[in-house]
Amino acid sequence: MRVENLLPFGAGQCMLLQMEGGAGRATVLLDCGIDLVPLCASKCLFHPTEGFGASVKFHHPDFASIDVESLDAVVISNHLNMLALPFLTEYTRCTAKVYATNAAVAIGRLMMLELVEYFGNRSRPVPFPFGLTHHGTADAQVAGALSYLYTAHDVEACVQKINGVNYHEVTDIAGVSLQAVSSGTYLGSANWIISSLSEKFVYLCDCCSALHHPTALDVMPLQKCHVCLVASPPPPLFSPQPQQQPQCYSYEQTLQEFTAIVGSTLRQGGNVLVPCYPTGVLFDLLEQLHKDVPLAHPALVVSPRANEHFAYTTICTEWLCAEKQALGFIPETPFVHTAMHACGSLLHYPTTAYQVFTSAQRNAVFATALRVPPAPPVTYGFTFLLCRNPA
Repeated sequence: MRVENLLPFGAGQCMLLQMEGGAGRATVLLDCGIDLVPLCASKCLFHPTEGFGASVKFHHPDFASIDVESLDAVVISNHLNMLALPFLTEYTRCTAKVYATNAAVAIGRLMMLELVEYFGNRSRPVPFPFGLTHHGTADAQVAGALSYLYTAHDVEACVQKINGVNYHEVTDIAGVSLQAVSSGTYLGSANWIISSLSEKFVYLCDCCSALHHPTALDVMPLQKCHVCLVASPPPPLFSPQPQQQPQCYSYEQTLQEFTAIVGSTLRQGGNVLVPCYPTGVLFDLLEQLHKDVPLAHPALVVSPRANEHFAYTTICTEWLCAEKQALGFIPETPFVHTAMHACGSLLHYPTTAYQVFTSAQRNAVFATALRVPPAPPVTYGFTFLLCRNPA
């Protein structure tokens, strides 16, 4: 068995697994991510019509460094780790079957289309090869590549090539079996079990044991493995006081502290701007806000695809935790953001170019988008949640 990393640590997930199967050696690509951190310095955020983004290059796996035609399968753990997939399926000779849960495919498609809104060349497809260059890092053995972004047409073509699976569904390919089980982090996020007659390999990526909206972390199928690869463990959530001994916070405590800060800021007449993704933790933030903070003015979500993300949560019951699944049979909406939007306390906007945003709020969003982030592996997104005072 051999595992090769195709991206530097903190620059997205992509690994190459080779193991002996019943029909010879099986080669499986584990995830297909890109490095999103440097993109926060791009001027095109929230100004997608001005065309700044077409000149941005993306750091992604260097598929020229491997034999893509020998790949037997590609497995995707979650929507964030499939953002480089069109580079593989549309610009190389890869014919491997791609597997991801149906929820990860649906959300990943929206995430990729949102990237195209900001950074894509919408005028024409970019022919292959399209500026593949090695990207120097501290680890000279893991370089990756830099390329301009794919197009919306590439995204749709790529999604059509993905085989959607459900949790615990077993797929046999090249003498090994593939099985996805819940990782508990996002809707449809999965840990993968890859088994042959003699070996059991477990790929863990972004696990979360906290009880929140997705299906709970499924631990039982992961036991008695020969090799367990833990990719990108989340950094601990520490107390913000640097002079004190760092204190690790649970997920629930972090949400409670978040709403306490939001409530205090709003009571003093301020605004709170939260960079995030249009899915995942955003749903938990809205639930906690609705529970703990009385909003005098509607909260605003700024994302060109927010409406579609929120709409998907109304039809994805099978990917939710047991408590939220039960709400779907009452019937009652599993997510509070549906009720917030219905009563006008939550509004969606594709950009900040609307009169509802004051000049100061618009500048704050743009300034935050331009902020160069600290070193990876900190996660950043291109959606903003704004809890505000109108003046």
